[in-house]
Order: sequence, then structure tokens, then C-alpha cells
Amino acid sequence: MKGPILDLLRWGKEQGVKLNGVKPTRIPGQGIGVVATRRLKPGDEILTVPIPTIRSLPTVPEYITRQLGPEMTIHGLLAADLALDETDNHTPWRALLPARTDFEACTPLMWPDALQDLLPKTAKDILLKHREKFHTDWAAVSRAFPRLARDEYMHAWLLVNTRTFSYATPAMEKYPWDDQLALVPIADLINHADSGCVVAYSSQGFTVMADREYHKGEEVHISYGDYSNDFLLAEYGFVMARNRWDAVCLDDVLLPRLSARQKKELEDGGFLGGYLLTAEGGACARTRVALRLLARAGTRSRKSSGAGDEEDMDWKGTDIWLIRVLEDLAEVARKTMVTIADLEQVGLASQRELLALRWGQIEVAAVHATKQLNS
Repeated sequence: MKGPILDLLRWGKEQGVKLNGVKPTRIPGQGIGVVATRRLKPGDEILTVPIPTIRSLPTVPEYITRQLGPEMTIHGLLAADLALDETDNHTPWRALLPARTDFEACTPLMWPDALQDLLPKTAKDILLKHREKFHTDWAAVSRAFPRLARDEYMHAWLLVNTRTFSYATPAMEKYPWDDQLALVPIADLINHADSGCVVAYSSQGFTVMADREYHKGEEVHISYGDYSNDFLLAEYGFVMARNRWDAVCLDDVLLPRLSARQKKELEDGGFLGGYLLTAEGGACARTRVALRLLARAGTRSRKSSGAGDEEDMDWKGTDIWLIRVLEDLAEVARKTMVTIADLEQVGLASQRELLALRWGQIEVAAVHATKQLNS
């Protein structure tokens, strides 16, 4: 092993980081990941990072926290620390962090408006929140440190957004749960899967334990959470080929089919919007409530003509309406992919390809669910 990875391991050893049965390595087509160097058993401690090596709220220099004030987010503080840090204390770790161009290639926050506008609803909603959070943090940082360039801070802000771990400590309690963050060198090289190793904090440090048996050479994963591909796209700039937690928002194709009266009824019951097609369970319960309302409108019409059993027609009608909604979704996905293809001069090819890939997944999900309902 040579180069930056070896330098990082040497640095980590000096910091007290312990790797047991695993090593970072370059994985073709995926960048850097962590693989087993021997057979691992469930519960094996494969990585320990001591507390002093973890970058969190207590490690942010006092001059930064003083300048930015008590209202600044931990996310914003950690990003400011990264952007302003001119020491060589973490050079081997920083050498393997993604470059700004890496984020530009895949992270929607850095995409042109025309491509951002074509994101699926869930991803777009997350993007809008990110944009607001970044602008708020940048407004404070730019006032306190006017010589810091916006691009440099955005790069650091995205590093924090994509490479931190949840870090709940007494000092963090006053902050929102999603802002209780820490950067954990070397552990941040472990890639995401929809299930993965167990992580834990103690007074000694951060520990990663094998969740199952791993064979030598097999990649070891952690799970960022039970996240859909829209979430992963907006937050981290990638989608998974197989994701048991995937879900597609149906609001844009279901809500237009509801009358004002039906929307009011759903709103009064707390069921307006948030309609999902999930990878494992099909249409969610909220979706079924809205579809049942549509189906019952048709059932009442058929009942008045003396046709069929109401409960049976209600059940069948719900599936009929779901098929219509899914067909609409598939058509939206196809049209969006055509639009993306027509924007060949907008943004980077990697941005358009990732966006089209996600819409392709949505089309496949809609078509597959429709076939299941028709079978």
C-alpha cells in the first residue's frame, strides 16, 4: 500500500486510531472504501477512533466560536474551522477528502437552477432546506471572516454535510438533534449501505463493530439511516442501485386528482400530502386513505345504479386509482428524462446522468408496482 492511504494510516496510528481486521483501499468505480482483511464475526470491534482525534464542537478554535456567536450552528462552525484551518495537524486526513469538483459533479446544491428544478419532489424539498441553511451560515461567516471566499466555505460546508456522524454529548444537548455532528477521521471512509456495521460512542472514543460475518476482501459498510434515494441524492450526491428503504413521493400526481372538497376532508383528518410509493410495502397508508376517498366517490355513483357490493368496489377502486396514479408517475418520469436529455449544454454530464438515473429508477418503480397490481 502506497501514497495518501498509507500516509493516513500512519497518521491515524500516531493519533491512537486502531483498525482491527479492516483496511481502507481504493474500490474500482466507487473511490475509497474499507474492506475486511480477514474473516470478521458479528460484534468484532473493527475500528476505534479516540476522542481527541474527533473534530466536534469542543475542538473548534475559540476565536471562531467567539466571532460567530452562540447562535451559530455546529454544522456552520465545523465548516468554518475546516475552511480557516491552515495547520498541518490533519493533512493526511484532508488529502483524501473530496475536492470541490467532486461535489460539483454530483451534489445538487452546486447544480445549475435548470437541473435543480427537475429534481424529484422529495429531493427538491431537501435541497431548498439545504440552500436556506447554507445561506444562513454563510451570512454569519462572511461577516465574521470577510476574506474567506464563498466557494471555499461551501466546499467545507459540504464536507461537513456528507462526512459527519451524529454525536450526542452533554455539550451538544442545546442544539437540534440533526446538528449534533462530529467529523471522525478514517471512519468517514466507510461507505453507506441500507444496512451496516454498528457504531457507538464511549468516554474512550468512537467504535465501529461488525454487524454480521464478513469474508476477507469484502467491503464493510455502515448505514447512514433508513433513507430513500431522493434523500441520498440531495444529501450525499448518489443513489443506490438497490435500496430497501427507497420511496417515491406521489404528491405531484395524486393531489391534482383530488377535488377541493376531498383535499379539505383529508386535511381535516391529517392525511393531506406525504404520499409515498415504497420499495418494500407499495403505496403507504396515507396514500391508501387518499385513494380510498377517490374510490368511494366512484363507489357511491355505482351503488346508486345498483351495481355491486360497496366494500368490494371500494377495495377494487382503490387499486384502480393507484394504477392511474402510477401510470401518471411513469409518464412524468419519461418526460423528465427527455427534458434532461435536451439540456445537453446545461451543467455537467455527470449531473445530468445522475438526475436521469434517479428518474429512471422512479419510472421502473412505477411500472413494476403497476404490473404487480395488474397481476
